[in-house]
Amino acid sequence: MPIFKHSILNTVRSIGVLGAILLILVAIFTAYFIIFLDKKHAVEQSIMLYDHLMRDVVCDDTMKMYLNANNLTKVEESYAQMVMGKNNYLISDEAIRKTFKNSNIEIFIFDNHYYYGYKAHGAMLYFKNNTPITPYALYITLITLFLLIILYFLYRTISRSIAPLKSLSQKITLFAQGEKDVHLQVEGDDEVANVAKAFNAASSKITSLQQSRILFLRNIMHELKTPITRGKLLSFMLDQRCEDLSKLSHTFDLMEAQLKELSDVEALTSHSVQITIHNYPMIDMLDNALELLNFDENQLVHNIASQFINADFNLFTTVIKNLLDNARKYTQTYPIYIEMTKTSIIFKNSGNPLAHPIEHYMKPFSRDDAHQTVEGFGLGLYITNEILKRHAYHLEYRYEDSMHCFIIKYN
Repeated sequence: MPIFKHSILNTVRSIGVLGAILLILVAIFTAYFIIFLDKKHAVEQSIMLYDHLMRDVVCDDTMKMYLNANNLTKVEESYAQMVMGKNNYLISDEAIRKTFKNSNIEIFIFDNHYYYGYKAHGAMLYFKNNTPITPYALYITLITLFLLIILYFLYRTISRSIAPLKSLSQKITLFAQGEKDVHLQVEGDDEVANVAKAFNAASSKITSLQQSRILFLRNIMHELKTPITRGKLLSFMLDQRCEDLSKLSHTFDLMEAQLKELSDVEALTSHSVQITIHNYPMIDMLDNALELLNFDENQLVHNIASQFINADFNLFTTVIKNLLDNARKYTQTYPIYIEMTKTSIIFKNSGNPLAHPIEHYMKPFSRDDAHQTVEGFGLGLYITNEILKRHAYHLEYRYEDSMHCFIIKYN
């Protein structure tokens, strides 16, 4: 199972996290770059000031105009020595700083201002840039925090708008598994809310139709079972010497069996059958199926002894019964074979090749034209396949050596 399950919510979270990380990285880079440019400007200003000092005297009018234009003032040596004593250099690289010092230029930062020291005209001169250093890092941090807050609220808004999708997905899964009472509470009038409302309307309508269908089928079953039961009772009251008594009883038994098949199909397709899977001896289910079919064991060869299988006892008995009944109806010669391995159960019977692919016979009411005289509705394989699907097992078929082989694949 994957660690990160793909979903829209996870995608939104991922985008939000990546957006926040990208925003922080951009902020750090921007702050570093702007501070770098500011320091570069300070270095350029120190060089330009040094150039003027080499050409003009501090008290010269031209020099004074330059200092005023760049908001620079001369500071006393004692104060400058105190600033220099803090060792807070603008240039952190020692080699570059030494190069500047050898060129008679030193730059310091103190009290949020730049200070320049020069050796010119045989004396040490010190200047202060009166323009405070702009706190770019602080501004960028505040802007970044503001943008992160906006990003967070945007993420919350989007998450809230699509959060019902997770609940909707869970409800749809429950509904697909047969849960009838499924309803999703969603507020709002956006697209997600409209989808949820449409699902509620559809599930209510489908549930209503299913309930009507179940009630209709149960009424039909009841109305059909009543005359069959009465007919069977009356047949027992007839003269036992009546020639058609056995045929009449067989007809009623056949009608009852076919009615049960229709009932099983309705239960499987409506998912009203609850499966209870345990580890059962295969021989017990086989014996039960043989008893239900009144099957002559002398016509059967199998290797089933002490093997176990995970299954619903009644439903898997129906699978065995249907496959045996199918083999008995269409076999040309006896015996019928059952082989059980660690991963499969194989039912074999002789016969001519099928006229259609096996998928054709796994549909309800599907039969060959050549076998229309054989009793049944053509529901056996369909019911068998549906039961195996509910067990997460798989039904396969192959024809080899003039034998039909129906194979139940399981783990």
